[in-house]
Amino acid sequence: MKNEIREQLLSLLEEGRLKAIEEYCNEFSSSDIADAIAELDPETMVKILRAIEIHQSGEVMGYLDLDTQVELAEKLKKEDLASLISHMLSDEGADLINELPEPLSNSLMPLLAKAKREQLKSLAEQEEGTCGALMSADYVTVGPNMTIAQATEKVRLDGPHKETIYYIYVVDGSNRLLGMISLRNLIVNDPRKKVSDVMFEDLEMVKTADPQEKAAETIQKYDLIAIPVINDRGQLVGVITHDDAADVITEEQTEDILGMGKIVPTAGEMAYLKSSPFQNFLKRIPWVASLATLGLISGTILHTFQDSLSKLIILALYMPMLADTGGNCGTQSSTVIIRALALKEITPKHFFRIIGKEFATGIMMSVLLGLLAFLKVILLSSGEALPAGFTLINVGIMISLALSIQVVTSTVVGATLPLVVSAIKLDPALIASPALTTIVDMSGLLIYFSLAKLLLGL
Repeated sequence: MKNEIREQLLSLLEEGRLKAIEEYCNEFSSSDIADAIAELDPETMVKILRAIEIHQSGEVMGYLDLDTQVELAEKLKKEDLASLISHMLSDEGADLINELPEPLSNSLMPLLAKAKREQLKSLAEQEEGTCGALMSADYVTVGPNMTIAQATEKVRLDGPHKETIYYIYVVDGSNRLLGMISLRNLIVNDPRKKVSDVMFEDLEMVKTADPQEKAAETIQKYDLIAIPVINDRGQLVGVITHDDAADVITEEQTEDILGMGKIVPTAGEMAYLKSSPFQNFLKRIPWVASLATLGLISGTILHTFQDSLSKLIILALYMPMLADTGGNCGTQSSTVIIRALALKEITPKHFFRIIGKEFATGIMMSVLLGLLAFLKVILLSSGEALPAGFTLINVGIMISLALSIQVVTSTVVGATLPLVVSAIKLDPALIASPALTTIVDMSGLLIYFSLAKLLLGL
């Protein structure tokens, strides 16, 4: 659909039918319009935004990514930009103000209405990553002594351009949060009743300094549409809506996925197609280079046991099986623990219980996988000529025992590393497949060749 919208807008723009552009855009959501124009050049986007009704234009601007917003802002006249920001949601307007060059943002502030200016300034000063930085000031409040009829009229007047009106917050004269009444309750209750008689007082809330993840988790846990944000004095200063909470959860998942690949996330992470090959290189190379350096230890281990390997070449055939099985078991264990940590199902305080459980799981897997490894050696190497003094049974037992020990150790290591990292307040996703595989490879080689020396006398 976005291609059709884009083509129609370009056609109307080429014909100079600006009024028709406004009427056409009224048929679609602001999100659809933003998707349709996002890939156009900035000059064309500015012309379309100017043609759209100002409230929808502000909404469309808010749906564009922040880099595009800044690019468009620098091409708009200051008066037009100030008008556009005035019609954006407050949190989106504050984000844009923060990203603009300081001279431009400073020159914009006097052009905004006083209330809007103070609102944006307050939001822009919030610490990044907190509920204060995520909240919006677009909400509706009513007084506890209002009748339902009066409150309904206030919502009707204030609500059209607010981000959410499904929850109406009840505040006193000092703006202290007293409770909440839903739009449904407002509609179905007797118009003569007082708001204080029907409001819900035991509501979930967060403070401005709380981490934004707390708001997202609370909204998700209680299936809320929005959650109020209060300051240290208990005054209502903003709300965080479910869509903002979803963005936080998506951001956390993205960071975890990047961490699993040892890709270093950067502030203001750009979309893949907008990042250059060199930027991708800078994000990926630190961990790849460090793991490659760490991998030299594996080469040292192989060099140490070079004589053993030369005496019994069959050992080299089953080294990949050992490394793959250990890596798979470790990664599987690590992934399960990272997920449980992310969902708050476990904490580092459960360390010994978790390790005990993973150890037992590893033992059970090692029995089955060790047996399969032994059968594999017997079946695949039955025709192999072995040096004098070695039998295929003995070699098979050694390899299956090494693999069994590797399964147990890699499972335990895979569970231990995320718990330790979480305990020191770092992101557990940083201990993921590449680093874990490197560690498991080294331990696997030590186990493999140490057992070969011990059991086979190499």
